[in-house]
Amino acid sequence: MSSINEQQQERGSREPMIANSQLRERVELGRQAELILENPAYTAAWNALRRSIQAAWKETATTDTQRMQLLHAQVRMVDGLQNIMNQLVAGGKDAEARLKDRLTKVLDQERKEGLVRRNLRAVMTAAGGPLVVFDSGGGSTQ
Repeated sequence: MSSINEQQQERGSREPMIANSQLRERVELGRQAELILENPAYTAAWNALRRSIQAAWKETATTDTQRMQLLHAQVRMVDGLQNIMNQLVAGGKDAEARLKDRLTKVLDQERKEGLVRRNLRAVMTAAGGPLVVFDSGGGSTQ
């Protein structure tokens, strides 16, 4: 298996290695956020809130700077919530891709090791010699 530094280089990132359990949590959080964003009730409520703030802004006198600032802050907060939800969805998808990539690398490595062992066994059997398999601890078995 490759080292943490090799895995970081493969990702082209200086981000520290994230545990699989943390990635799974991000995937689940992203899925939950996506369900909320796709929920018609949430979408209707968000749109109604945004329209309500915009309507209040249009009705506010240009001289009422305090109210204009308050409405501007409300729009920023509502939009900020939407951005956070979108970031959770994107983070979940990124985490899912990382988990799939890790699984693929592990499976590829296991396939390679299995192929080497089968080939070694075939060579040793064909040669009529004893079958010696080295375990990862450095020992051997027959």
